[in-house]
Amino acid sequence: MIHSVIGREKVKGDIKPLHYNKRTAPELVVGGEYFVCYVNNDTYPCVVTAITHNPTGKDKVDIEIPVRAESKKGFIDADGNISHHWVAKKTVYADEIGLTREHAVENRVMRK
Repeated sequence: MIHSVIGREKVKGDIKPLHYNKRTAPELVVGGEYFVCYVNNDTYPCVVTAITHNPTGKDKVDIEIPVRAESKKGFIDADGNISHHWVAKKTVYADEIGLTREHAVENRVMRK
């Protein structure tokens, strides 16, 4: 589970995850805003940063989930600039995110 996330919201308990064979992937665009759900109907906003197309299976999607800053001073990013853009980077399958929070719960990430 992700802690200290900006925009975390719980969806009604009557919305349940679908079997993985019944999940549907939204139309994905790099830079597009979507939602992801990991557990307990808690949904998180996310931004798609990359899509890896797999001709023999499911496409994989790199996402960033905004989190609260660990320090008011920020951090030095890869370009050497001070940044306050804190994100959790994750990789999920294309059918594990949704256009709405409810769609994200139906497409919930199921990991063992």
